[in-house]
This record gives sequence, C-alpha cells and structure tokens, in this order.
Amino acid sequence: IGMPQFMNANVLIERSLDAYARYGATIQDARRTCVCGCVSTAIEGKTAYIMGPTVNLAKPVELALYNGKDPLSNIQVGPETGDPETFENFEAFYDAYRTQLFHGIQAARRHEKVNNFLYSEFLQVPYRSALIERSLEKGTDIWHGGSLYTATATTYNAGVDAANSLLAIKDLIFDKKVITFSQLKAALEADFEGYEVLQKQLFLAPKHGNNIERDEELVRRVYKDAFDAFQAEGNNYVNQYGKPDAYSKSFHNYFGRLTGALPTGKKKGVALTDGSVSAQPDTDVHGPTALVSSAANAVDSVAYNSTHLNVKINPHTLKTENGSAALIGLIDGFMEQGGNHIQFNCIDAETLKDAKLHPEKHKDLVVRVAGFSAYFTKLHEGIQDELIARTEHELAV
Repeated sequence: IGMPQFMNANVLIERSLDAYARYGATIQDARRTCVCGCVSTAIEGKTAYIMGPTVNLAKPVELALYNGKDPLSNIQVGPETGDPETFENFEAFYDAYRTQLFHGIQAARRHEKVNNFLYSEFLQVPYRSALIERSLEKGTDIWHGGSLYTATATTYNAGVDAANSLLAIKDLIFDKKVITFSQLKAALEADFEGYEVLQKQLFLAPKHGNNIERDEELVRRVYKDAFDAFQAEGNNYVNQYGKPDAYSKSFHNYFGRLTGALPTGKKKGVALTDGSVSAQPDTDVHGPTALVSSAANAVDSVAYNSTHLNVKINPHTLKTENGSAALIGLIDGFMEQGGNHIQFNCIDAETLKDAKLHPEKHKDLVVRVAGFSAYFTKLHEGIQDELIARTEHELAV
C-alpha cells in the first residue's frame, strides 16, 4: 500500500456499520475494519471487493457546456440539456450538469454489472474467495455472493475539479456577469491561447480548500449528487447495498488527458486534481489549517467508502520539535472535524524538479502519489508535473 497515511478509526467503524449492519454486522465486526487497497475500507476477513468503474466527475461540466457533446471527440456522449446561453440562472446550468452526471454514472454502473458477470463466468478467484469468511464454507466464489459482505469498487475522480468549475461559472457568469458562456467556450476551445487574462480570472475565482462555507457547500452538493446517482442504479452485482469510493489512484492524470481545458483555468491534457478532497494546486491560499477544515467537510465520509487528502509540506518546517508538534496538531484537528484520510509529501518542489531533470541522482526518491507510494523517477511525466505543482504548505511553528 505504501505508508505513511493516517485514517480516522471512528469514521471507519461508522462506515462499516452503515454499510453492513443491515446484513448482521456487529460493533465487534466493525472494529475489525481495515484499509483495503489504497484508501478504501473493509471488515477484515468478511468483506469481498467486486470490481466497479472509475468515473471522471469533471467531464459532465464539459458535456453541460456543449449540450451533451464531448468537445474533444465531437461525439454526442450525454443527453441534450440545452444551450447554456439560454440559461437564466446558475441553477439551470447546475441542473444540466446534474443530468449529465446521473447519465454518466448510471451508464458506468450498468457496465459494472456486465463486467462482474464476465468475471463470475470466466475469472473465478477461488484462493481469494477462500480467505473470506463464509465463501469457503458455502463453496461459493465471491463473484457469486459467497462472502458475508460485498463492497463495490466504484471510484470517483475529479470532484473538486467539477466543483471548482461550477464555482467559476457561478461567480463570473451569473453573479458578477463579467463574462458570457460564448467567451468562456471560446477560451476553452483555444486552450486559453490568447485568453490568458480570462484564464487568470477563472483561476482566481472561488475554489475549494480555503474553508469558505459558501464554496464548500457546492463541493458537498457535487459529491452528494454523485452519491445519489450511484444509489439510483440500485444494489451491487450480488444485490448488496454499495457505496462509491472517492479517491484518485492515478486516474486524475489519465482523465486529465481525456479532458479539455476547464473553467478552473486548467489547460487541455493537464492532470486533474489529485485525491478527492485535495485542493487544485496553488488555489488553497489560506494555509494548511484551512485546507484540512475544508477537506474534512467536503464529503460525507460515512456515506462514501473512502476519501483521500494529499498535503505537501515544506520539509524545513519539520526539522524541529515544534514543527513535528504542529504536524500532529494538524492531523488531530482534521480528525476531530470528522476527516477520514490524510497523507503527506514532505519534499520541496525544487528537489522534485531536479529529480525530473536528473533522475540518475534521485533513484531512491519515494513520493506519495495517491493511496500508494512510488519512486518519483519511475512515474509518468504528467504525474511528476502534478506532484511538483501541488501547493507547498508551511506549518506555523
């Protein structure tokens, strides 16, 4: 898995009870909850994971801007939700986004059921099944519901990119009325070439990560609607209640390459925001305490089966006992607010830049990417650039 990461045991227990008490799980069972995979959770020895899709929550913003058509491929991907130029208020645009979101998630979940059917027919896992309580006794593979409890690994990426895009549209088009949808789309289609002033305006628009309640309310709304879209498609493949996960693995880089320029100020092909409650690089400007407060309140950590927060700390602040105490205080404050997961990279950007240019000098440099650690020099260039770009915080000591 790669360490270190910090998880909130109270949240994990509540999460397991929320999912599995309906199938007989006790508090004693829930106290055996452990980290599964990267940052997901399962009751040790009793929960099986079946496979689910990974969904880009920012893509529906593009589809809502283009009436359901993907601007990169020019293919009609989603339903026709109208020309944004005709929308009289932000709620009309948000309704279009929500329609595209539901369409995409429900389509992905239908593919998930086909995928799991094929696994159950052609890729049985007898050894893995034997490690899960009840599957061995029943002689039933986990793909066929042999385990006591079954989680669904449907993972959401780019929720913060979606929310930040919506915040920018609300702020600049509807609240301040300083730009139009036509101007926004022209800038996006040009990948901001010749529209650098507008790109800066979008980048400076309200963003997740600064502990401003009116902004975080929209982040929560995006994740709540994504959760509802998951539940609208019903139980998982073995007919148990499921929960979506919210973490990035490294799909935020892959999805960034399949996503055009966004109203966040992100250019075409650039990695999306890491994690699920991390901040878009250089937009969390009120310091690490504000960031962790935002992150702790951005997602319902009990309803979801995971959340994921990356924080980059300048290493010089950790060279004293006061610095270490400040880091412990930051973690405690995050957990006390109901935060679920937090992890750190304590490497400065200059070291990472040098490692990218001179990999032979940094062969042993290990970084936290998503829920895993990796050798920096072995990572894809897009992930390297994303790690370099993350906001570098200093602790008050």
